[in-house]
Amino acid sequence: MFSLLSLWMANKMKTLWLAITMLLPHGVSAIESGKQAVQQDISKTISLQDSQTERSDTFYLSNQEKPHSEIIKMSFGTILKLYGKEKWLEMVRQHFLQEINKQRAVLGNLALTSHTVLNDVAQSKAQDMADNDYFDHTDKQGVSDAGRLVKDGRYKVQMFGSNISYNIKNIGEVVQSYVDNKKRNTGHYDVISVKDYKDLWVGLAMGKNGTRYIVVNYWAEFSKK
Repeated sequence: MFSLLSLWMANKMKTLWLAITMLLPHGVSAIESGKQAVQQDISKTISLQDSQTERSDTFYLSNQEKPHSEIIKMSFGTILKLYGKEKWLEMVRQHFLQEINKQRAVLGNLALTSHTVLNDVAQSKAQDMADNDYFDHTDKQGVSDAGRLVKDGRYKVQMFGSNISYNIKNIGEVVQSYVDNKKRNTGHYDVISVKDYKDLWVGLAMGKNGTRYIVVNYWAEFSKK
């Protein structure tokens, strides 16, 4: 009787052991799979967060979300580093225009607008000063700022004003220098106050020695020749 019971118990234990050994790898595999799935979810979440942060940073820059009050206090070099060669001059022009228009609004004058072609004329003047190391409204060939537009040949000159500056480090300080010159009656502020002006063009170039040349031109109505 004992031997039969022992045999029966042995068979049961063997069957149970076989069942355990068959199930155990699958159980371990399922647990490991679960762990891997959790790790993958964590990795995906981290990756998504990084991606969203990167997209957010890109969106921040491309949409120029930095406030105007910050941009006008940044050095031109910082704007260049922040926005890159493709965007920095556009940013300078945009915020120069906004700052000048703030001054005009105080005087009750209409806001000025920007013009791509005429920005190029201002830029050519700034670059010429940088390349040829001079600071004057008349270049080394005797051509005035207004004469540069005439020489360009695409537009007539009707009303014109020009401010040039060098080595002023940011937009806010350039515009403030115009305002400060109002008391000294140098004419730098006058070009802001003329109500008939309608366009503002900005040029900015760096000389070989790091000198910054800034050209801000004001124009009234213009027409193609």
